[in-house]
Amino acid sequence: MWRRRTRREWDRLAHYFDHLTQAGLLPAWPPKEIIESVLAELKPNRILDCACGSGVLLTELKERGLDVFGADISPQMIDLAKKNAAARNIHIPYVTAEWQELPERIAERFDLVLCLGNALSHCESKRARQESIFSIAQMLNPGGVLLLDVRDWVKFRAERERYAVRGPRYIMGKRVIMVVVNTVPEEWERPVTTEYIVIEDGDEQLESELYTTTYFPYNVGDIVDAMQSVGLVNVNSVPFDSGAGFFLFGVKPGSDT
Repeated sequence: MWRRRTRREWDRLAHYFDHLTQAGLLPAWPPKEIIESVLAELKPNRILDCACGSGVLLTELKERGLDVFGADISPQMIDLAKKNAAARNIHIPYVTAEWQELPERIAERFDLVLCLGNALSHCESKRARQESIFSIAQMLNPGGVLLLDVRDWVKFRAERERYAVRGPRYIMGKRVIMVVVNTVPEEWERPVTTEYIVIEDGDEQLESELYTTTYFPYNVGDIVDAMQSVGLVNVNSVPFDSGAGFFLFGVKPGSDT
């Protein structure tokens, strides 16, 4: 059920996603410094982004001469990623796939696998997260690195930011404001919903559209345990946004591990 929900939510947002990101109403992710650091240290030959969204990161990496591959659960996001690559006159192989489908859908294996954008939070249970990490880790070459980002849900729930107003910005000639509303239940096991209310001030009237994303909280330690349980070693973390979350690194054992 969570897979269908995730696909539906991101399919709906896809047509507006890049506009909102470029205008600064949605955060550009990941931070360039973390990617630059990873590339400098690992010097990967092949990179898979398994939650690639609109493919902006992969397009930048491809233009730097790296061998990249993209996958996402949302067909509409994959269509957008292909259009973004074509607009830059480059070719990137993309596939619409759920994480558990990756080992069968993609024959290649990679030196670096990315799963970013809080994507793992869409998994509805501890078992779903572990199964997803297991499938994603299978995409690594021996000695390859999995890079995840995870939210500190304990901190998020404690701070309980109910809403935020972003903008105004101008998108396609319209003045746009976005209101972000977080619904955070008291019960830990219940999902957190984030609603993006996009308000456009056109020539004659206001228009609004509602987009919703759903997340299932977890403890960061559970993700570390899941990475280790599927055989990844040297798992370590780097905090971001003053502890709002962490980048987690894990290595698939190999001759150089």
